[in-house]
Amino acid sequence: MQKANLFGAEAETVGHISRGADEILQAEEAVIERSLLAAVVARNDASVSKSLTLATVAGHDVQLSQSGGSAVVAGHDVSLSQGGAGLILTGGDAHVDGGFVGLVASGKVALTGGSRVLLTLPLAVGLGVALGVTFALLQLLFRGKPARTS
Repeated sequence: MQKANLFGAEAETVGHISRGADEILQAEEAVIERSLLAAVVARNDASVSKSLTLATVAGHDVQLSQSGGSAVVAGHDVSLSQGGAGLILTGGDAHVDGGFVGLVASGKVALTGGSRVLLTLPLAVGLGVALGVTFALLQLLFRGKPARTS
């Protein structure tokens, strides 16, 4: 495999891991199958199949199939099929088919096949504002009266 300089470090031009466990894969394009990785960093596209990653970061598209990831970040689109993710952050669109995602921050979210999203970005912001106002009002309500000094 050819080596390329990616983010100041040596990386494979096309990284492919099948049935492995590793810490970090850095590559121009990453293909992961039946593996467990701490992080996948791809300058272009990343494809993860039947695997688990803590973080998947790609400059263009990320495709997860029957896989899971804590955080998925893509410069363009994310496609998740029959898997799950804690967070999806994408500059383009997110498509979830038969999966579950905790929080999605995306231009457009398409849910098919009984997919569920716990929070979208507008809902998360609204929830944050509502909780902030609630706690401020509770603080005012339960605040003790200041002691008078004579």
